[in-house]
Amino acid sequence: MAVRTLCRVLGLIALVICASTSERARACSCIAPRMARVHVPRDGALEVPTDATIRVFLTHTSPSLRAQLGTEYQLRDARGALVPFDATVVSTRLDLHPRVALRANETYVLEQLFVFGPDGTRLDDEARRVAPPGTLRGAFFPVSRFVTSAGPSSQRAVALQVDEASLSFPRGGGDCGPGAGMAIELAQTLAGPHDLLELRVRAAGGRELAVSTRPAQETMLYAGDLLCTPDPVALPPGQSVTYRVVMLDAAGRELGATPWARASERAPRRRARPVIAAGLPPGWAVTSIVSSALAITTQGPAGCEHGLEERGRLELVATGAPSSYADRSELALEGSRVWAFYLSPPEGTSRTVRAISVAPDASPLTASLRETTIEGVPEAVLRSGPHTIVLARLYTPAAVTTATLSSLALGGSGALATTWQIPFDASAGRYRMALGRSARGTDELAIVYGRRPPGQYSESLSFVFVDPRDGRETGPALHTAHGLDTNAEGASIAHVGGRFVVVWPSGAGLTGRGPLRATTVSSAGMGTIVDLPIDSYSPPDLVSAGDVLGLATASRDGRVELSVIGSDGALVRGPFALSRGVGGRDNRVPRIAWDGQRFAVLWETHPAAGAYVVVVDGAGHVSPPLRIDRDEVHASGLGLVATPTGFVATYTGGYGEHGMAVSLQCRTQAASGAPVAITPAP
Repeated sequence: MAVRTLCRVLGLIALVICASTSERARACSCIAPRMARVHVPRDGALEVPTDATIRVFLTHTSPSLRAQLGTEYQLRDARGALVPFDATVVSTRLDLHPRVALRANETYVLEQLFVFGPDGTRLDDEARRVAPPGTLRGAFFPVSRFVTSAGPSSQRAVALQVDEASLSFPRGGGDCGPGAGMAIELAQTLAGPHDLLELRVRAAGGRELAVSTRPAQETMLYAGDLLCTPDPVALPPGQSVTYRVVMLDAAGRELGATPWARASERAPRRRARPVIAAGLPPGWAVTSIVSSALAITTQGPAGCEHGLEERGRLELVATGAPSSYADRSELALEGSRVWAFYLSPPEGTSRTVRAISVAPDASPLTASLRETTIEGVPEAVLRSGPHTIVLARLYTPAAVTTATLSSLALGGSGALATTWQIPFDASAGRYRMALGRSARGTDELAIVYGRRPPGQYSESLSFVFVDPRDGRETGPALHTAHGLDTNAEGASIAHVGGRFVVVWPSGAGLTGRGPLRATTVSSAGMGTIVDLPIDSYSPPDLVSAGDVLGLATASRDGRVELSVIGSDGALVRGPFALSRGVGGRDNRVPRIAWDGQRFAVLWETHPAAGAYVVVVDGAGHVSPPLRIDRDEVHASGLGLVATPTGFVATYTGGYGEHGMAVSLQCRTQAASGAPVAITPAP
């Protein structure tokens, strides 16, 4: 995406972010900067030059904190001995220079200090920033195992070219300010896996100053002190900036550079810039460092105790992927192939329905795309089978009392074709629909939706039951007076034990908030309603698991949890916390799948803006989490399904810029990094 396009998009996505979270950035409507680290060499790297410097790329840290982080890393050789190094800070990058050359063809391990709270839960950098001092313990764990090459890096030259440069001076109040920001987009370069880029500017007195630094495989660099800039480093004052981009190798030698150039933009009067505190946040004063040989309090489920690892990855679609909060793709398994169904963003009065077939065990992954355009702006994809999907048109005008269910199937030619359409009473229903498929075959579907009676603001539950083969209603629609908390984006429904079970967040109006409720449902009516002691702030997700159901929820204080409920809707086990120590303060919109032995739960995070997946059994044994996105701007639109060999997860990155499928399998050995929890302090 070109820089100018990206800058225009930022103003639009700001509205989405503010609408979907209470974590507002100061005077800025874009996503708040987050603390994150990228290590080079990455875990598992080979052919690392013996004269390499270890790099830690940082975001959203004060200069004093960056300097301190040099004491929170250790480098060990193949015999376990510590390798001394000197730590220096360049812009937002921490360089760890070994004092002697690394030995050739040897494995080295970079260890990072991880911090645990008083209950033993691992704290990420964001949580550590706000932790009370004197309550934390730290322990070193590996984050990168790499193997050196036969010698030092060889001298070479690389040509660099700037495709586009942008300089802006937003003023705040919805345009990502105040402050100044610069974005550089480079043409693709032949960068090595250990090379890096620096964006340098001329400061006062002609001094050359690095204001941004990234691994060289990334062709976008951002600089400045805008609150949405990933690396907030102030630019020199003035209405223009003289800059160049330099590529360095693993040893820090210059491989190439662009000519000095000037970027400028006519700007209004600038306001005061936000100040990044120079002191250390309280949580960074670790009171005790203990041995990393600590008892782990959480253990993954049998057969997948180390969690999941990526088997393959494939871009499903380059544009038009779902991107808004709680917009989810739907996945289904047929034989050895996974089908992904989702809608493109609205285009006038229509949306494009995409059905994508993925072979999860192929290497590399392969996919085929089928799509069709549906008029009437359908708002939900309701999966009813591998080759059949049901679409619902939501957000009907107040004067319209019917919505449309449309069934699409993949025909013999591979094209999507409408098989049936039926109207049903919506009475201005406005919120997410959910669909349950009967486990007995193709005899019945149950669709639950929020219905808003005329003259009322609050939603209530309604159901329609149809035969998916021809759209014939198998019983009268069921309208209830049971309140649906519309802030939590609707209900979830699944089939177990010969009946449908529905779970919904109760409440009334904008501020009403209540526990989750569950009951059985059929065209004959609803069974006994059970109030579950579970909070749900974003859409719950249900999956059938033998004679019970798995329920994934996200609480209002940012916890993702798994509960097991019975065929009567009552709580059997749980809730079990899944998002301990990862994802920041707002883990949300979970998806759940069942492979016949254990559950997998996938969720998105804010402000960490990633997508994490864990494996968990019915007893609450949780595996270490795996982040499936590649640190994109924002991962959302999640989908998850079990396959015979693991799971397939889908997400969209860059606010709908692209859609990705990731094939996952259980790890055979522990990954690098720290456990989710250790034995808490006595």
